[in-house]
Amino acid sequence: MSRGSLLGVVVVTGFFAFINGVEAEVGRVKRFRWGPREIDVDIIFYGGQIMKTEALTIPHPRFAERDFVLKPLVDLNPDLVDPLSRQTISQLLSGLNSTSVLK
Repeated sequence: MSRGSLLGVVVVTGFFAFINGVEAEVGRVKRFRWGPREIDVDIIFYGGQIMKTEALTIPHPRFAERDFVLKPLVDLNPDLVDPLSRQTISQLLSGLNSTSVLK
């Protein structure tokens, strides 16, 4: 791992800890996976980095399956490229099954 990559991991890990602290302050209680929650903040992308640790995966592992993530991203930057698939956000959104119910 290059020094720059290691620095990115340190920065994003600190950001992830900060987000967890905000969720705790708001009153999030971890009940069970995919259960109801008071707040849920995810890191979808961090630059063009690809990262996988025990606690955190970037890009978010299921963002491309969720229209409620892709639609706002298309509004912000339709040409943003997913570093894993190398597809733009617009391409990912257009590839979703329009009859799917995504949660």
